[in-house]
Parts: sequence; structure tokens; C-alpha cells
Amino acid sequence: MQTAPQSITPPKPCTSAPRAPGSTRGARSARLMRYGQHHGPRSTTDMRILNILVRRYLSLDEIDAAVSFYEALIGQKRRLAFDYPEHDLKLAQVASILFIAGTDDSLAPFRATEATFMVEDLDAFAVHLPTTGSTILEAAKPVPTGRNMLVRHPDGMLVEYVEHTTKHPADVMAPFD
Repeated sequence: MQTAPQSITPPKPCTSAPRAPGSTRGARSARLMRYGQHHGPRSTTDMRILNILVRRYLSLDEIDAAVSFYEALIGQKRRLAFDYPEHDLKLAQVASILFIAGTDDSLAPFRATEATFMVEDLDAFAVHLPTTGSTILEAAKPVPTGRNMLVRHPDGMLVEYVEHTTKHPADVMAPFD
């Protein structure tokens, strides 16, 4: 007699370090808090960095050729492309490269920003980052793709944090093991 195949849901991978026998998550958190090693929200899902984009600044007449080159080189089509008329810019993303094109004057306010961190929850990072010694230079505000904020990390790196309204499935980094 044949039975119908059963659907099996694989277990979710464990993303936390194994605990010592007899220890509890509460006790570990209390120890971390006591020694100043715990910052920010309790849930790491709030604090997820989905992708880190290197920023490439170009003139308006260079963006199409650059995007085409990297699409062919990497083997991926652009994930997004849009005009940002408020700043006289044109943007596109291929894999983990963010192309930002404009005139010298329109690019000037953005050139110091070294990377874009795409995050799951911008508000969680707005709460967490000041506890790390980072400085929020521009609070969260609407942008064409969702919301962003500008942050200076303790090492001096200037980073745009952005939460997209519509997240591309390829913009999810593998979990840290």
C-alpha cells in the first residue's frame, strides 16, 4: 500500500552560539549587561544589515556604460534604477555596487559618504548606533526608495543607512556563523 509523500519542513538553522549546560539566555544577557558588552535591541532580527553597498560616483554621461559593464562582469541585472531630481542625481544598483551619477556640484554633498548599509529596521539602528559611539548626523528622512539616515562611525567612516520600502530578495547577506 502506497502512502502519499509527506511535506517536511526543514528546521531553521541556529544563528546563536551554543549555550553551556545549565545556562540560560537570561543569565547570559544579565552578564553581558553587567560588563557593558550588550548594546541595543534584544532581538537581532531588528538589527539585520541586509547588504553593504560600495558607492561609485560618476558623471551623468558615464552611468549607463558603467552599469552595463558591471552587469556583464558580475552576471546580474541592475536591481534598481531611478532619478533623484531633488538632488539632480541618477542612481542604479548592480549587485553590491551603488552607482550615483550627477554633476560635480550635485555629487559634492554625497562624496564623503563611503558606503550604504541596507537594513531591515532603520528605527532599531537609530536607537542602537549612538550606544556604539556612532553619531547620527542626519536623522531618518524619506527618500525615493524608503527612508535613510547619515551616520559617522567611531572610526570616522561616514555611512548612509537605508531601509527600502520594497526589499529585493537578493539584498540579504548570509547569516554570520
